[in-house]
Amino acid sequence: MILSHPPAQATNRRTSGTAARRLRACLLITCFICGLRVDVYLPVRLSHMRVAATLALSVIALASAAQETKAPAKVTISFATQGYAGMPIWMSLPATMSQYVHYPSSWNPTDFGCVQIAVRQGTTTIPPTILPSNSAVGIVCGWLAVSGTAEGRLPLHLQYPNLEPGTYEVRYQRYYPDFQTYTRNILEESDWTSMELRTIQRTCRS
Repeated sequence: MILSHPPAQATNRRTSGTAARRLRACLLITCFICGLRVDVYLPVRLSHMRVAATLALSVIALASAAQETKAPAKVTISFATQGYAGMPIWMSLPATMSQYVHYPSSWNPTDFGCVQIAVRQGTTTIPPTILPSNSAVGIVCGWLAVSGTAEGRLPLHLQYPNLEPGTYEVRYQRYYPDFQTYTRNILEESDWTSMELRTIQRTCRS
């Protein structure tokens, strides 16, 4: 935050002498909130010092709060049915999250938009299988507006098609890309959630 008197060029030729004197009798408070410059002119007369101090502290608090990194919101993921290796596995999110998570996000079946799913078994992290996309156009973190779009569900088996029977842990994260720093701002995430995959029982008929 910068405290100073208004620059001389702040008054133009059309400004009257009284208005110019009033402007020069103000204190200029300049601060930057999320990269945006905010100028506040405050009177410096003694009767206004308390108001000026209160407003200055409010501006400082607002700037500090805007620069704080918020912790991701916690959500709970679940699996509606028992999972089997080699079969479809759908991960579900709370109903309140359906407005953010839709599938498909593009013509690429392994594209989950601004959602990343991590799977591990013990201490081993399993890399996802994501098909390359030729280009990305449209709304950031959007989805295809087609009938039958899955809301609040994601097909885990498309990114992890080769999971063997066993116990795994799954973590969901939804992010928004920062195009200036090329990083991902995590908006919400789940804890590592247990997922058991069984061997499908095949029966033969005579």
